[in-house]
Amino acid sequence: TCGNFAMIGSRGGKIYKYNLESGIPRGTYPREDKDDKKKNKKFVPGDIVRAVKALEKTKKQSSRLANQDRMEIDAEQKSLQAQRLKDKLHEASHMGSAVTGMAVDSLNKTVISVGSDGKLILWNLSTHLPHKRSPYMLPAPAT
Repeated sequence: TCGNFAMIGSRGGKIYKYNLESGIPRGTYPREDKDDKKKNKKFVPGDIVRAVKALEKTKKQSSRLANQDRMEIDAEQKSLQAQRLKDKLHEASHMGSAVTGMAVDSLNKTVISVGSDGKLILWNLSTHLPHKRSPYMLPAPAT
């Protein structure tokens, strides 16, 4: 990433990142759902490139039944993976509690946040995801 960023913690538990030079929002902690981005994606009806790619993809599949089985299994796995990520993001967030403190490490790789809910959360600065071992529960809420 390039530039200087400002991090703003909210009373609702989200952390917002802005580029100081342009003022453009650069994401939130936790990051927004990918599903929201997919809903905004527009497909052009009759797009020949998309149709050719779809035909090539189906042509590579060995049989129709095997393809349907794979698609069902893939859909189930993606659904489970998305649910696990959503649960992890909900667990490792300050939702419903105010963010009372923030810091960024000297290497600009980790954002550290603490909230009135007693959670200390380490976030990856670039991916906007919590670290594997986050959150840490504090003995008392941070004020």
